[in-house]
Amino acid sequence: MVGSATGASSGSGSQGVIYPPDEPTAKKLSTEEKIELSNRAENSSTLLAAKNLLKQRMAEDMKSYPSEEDFWKNSGCSGSDCGRSNFFNSSWSIAWGFTAALHTLAPQAEGAGRSDLHALNAQRAFWIVTVVCVPLALLQGVSAKVLTFLGQDPALCALAQPFAIRLIPRLFVEGYFTILQRMGQAMGHASAVAALTFVGCAGAPIFLWLFVDQLGLGYLGAAWACTAWTVVNMFALAIFMFLQRGPGRGRSLFVPYKPFRHVFSWQGFREYLELAIPSTLHACLEWWAMDLGVMLAAGLLLHPDLNLGANAVVSCVADICYMMWLGVQGATSIAVGTHIGAGRAKAAQRTIRISVMMGLCGAAVVSLGIILGRHTIAAALDESPDVQAKAADAMLVLAVHVFPDSVNCVLGGALRGMGRQSRGVQFQFAGFYLLGMPLCVLLLHQYRADPFGLASLWLAVVCAVTTSSLCCAVYISRADWDSVISEARARNS
Repeated sequence: MVGSATGASSGSGSQGVIYPPDEPTAKKLSTEEKIELSNRAENSSTLLAAKNLLKQRMAEDMKSYPSEEDFWKNSGCSGSDCGRSNFFNSSWSIAWGFTAALHTLAPQAEGAGRSDLHALNAQRAFWIVTVVCVPLALLQGVSAKVLTFLGQDPALCALAQPFAIRLIPRLFVEGYFTILQRMGQAMGHASAVAALTFVGCAGAPIFLWLFVDQLGLGYLGAAWACTAWTVVNMFALAIFMFLQRGPGRGRSLFVPYKPFRHVFSWQGFREYLELAIPSTLHACLEWWAMDLGVMLAAGLLLHPDLNLGANAVVSCVADICYMMWLGVQGATSIAVGTHIGAGRAKAAQRTIRISVMMGLCGAAVVSLGIILGRHTIAAALDESPDVQAKAADAMLVLAVHVFPDSVNCVLGGALRGMGRQSRGVQFQFAGFYLLGMPLCVLLLHQYRADPFGLASLWLAVVCAVTTSSLCCAVYISRADWDSVISEARARNS
C-alpha cells in the first residue's frame, strides 16, 4: 500500500515531494532520530518536510488505511487537534482569564450606579490583555518543541505548530472582542451581543469553505478561517458599542479616558490584577486538565493517531456543550455582580439557584442527545470508522460529564460576580490536580492498550469536575454576603 501510493505521487511530478523509497517495511526510527527529523521539519519553510517526516515515522501504520489519502486526512485531524489544544490551553486560556476580571468590575459598577467607570475598566483591560498576549504569541513559535518535550509524537508536533502559529492573530482579536462582550453584557445589551455573535459564527462555514476548499489551504485553512470570522465578530460588536448612548457608553469606551494617567495607575492595575490572576488560574486549571491533559494522555495511548483523532471529536462536542454553560455562567456573573453592587444579597442568592437549575435542565437535554446521537455525531465530525468507534464509546462518558460540568461552570460565574475568584482556584486545584490528574495517570497505565482507554481518561475528568462543583456549592451556600457587599462598595467608591 505504501509503495503504490508513493509511486503514484512521485510519478505524477505535480507535487514535487520526495517520499521515502518503496520498501516492504520501513526502518524503525529511534527516539533521537524522530526528534532530529522533527527539528528538520520545523526549520523548513514549507510543510513538505513535516509530511515526509510523518510518512517515515508512520509508514507501517499507513498499511492499515485503505489509501494514502485516508491516512493524511486522519493525520491532519490529529495535527490540528494538537495545535488547537496547545494554542487554546497555552495562550488563549490565559488571555481569556485576564479579561474575566470584568465579570466582577463591570456588573458591580453598573449595579452601584458608577457607569462612569466602564470606560476606565475597559481601556485598562485593553492594555493589560495586549501586553499579556505578546509573550503568549511568541510561545507558539516553539510549540513543536514543547509538545515533543511533553511526550507527543514529533511528527504530529511538526504538523501542529504551523496550525497554532496561524491562530496568533485570533489571540489578540478574540481578547478585544471578549472585553467588548463583557462590557456590553454588563450594560444590559446581552441579547444584542448574542445576536451579533451568532451572525458572525453563522458565517463560519463560509470562511471554512473559502480557506480550506477554494484557497486549497487544507487543515491550515481552518486556522485562518477561525481568525477571519473572529475579526468580523469583533468589528461588528465594536460598531454596535460605539453607536450606544448614555453615561459610560458609546464612543467614551474608545476615546482615551480623562485623565489618561488613571488608566495606568498602580492602584488600578493592582485592583484589576487581584481579580484577573485568580480568574486566569480558575479557568486555566480546568482547561489545562480537561483539554491539554486529556490530549497529552490520549497521545500516549496505543495508536496515538487514532486516539488523538477520536479525542478531537469528543473535545469538539464537549466544547460545544461548554459554550452553553458559559452562556449561563456569563449571565450568572453579570446578574450576581449587579445585585451585589446594588447591595441586594437575597436577589444574588436567588439568581444563583435559578442558574444552577437552568444548567441542570440543559444538561439533561444535552446528555440524552449525546447518548442517542453519538454515532451520528462521530460520523459527521470524522470520516475514519476507527476514530468514529472510539469517539462514540468516549461520548457515553461525556453524557455523564455534562451534569457536573454545567454546575461547576455556573457556580464559577457566581464566584466571579461575587469577586471571590481565589476560592474557585482552590476548588479547581483540589478537583483536577489532587484527584483528577492522579486518577488519569493511573487509568492511563491500566488501560493504555485497551480499546476503552480514551473513555477511561474522560471518566477521570468526570470525577474531577464533580469534586470541584461540590466544593463550590458548599462554599457559596455558607458565604458571608455582608462581607461580599462591603468589598464591592469599596471597589466602586
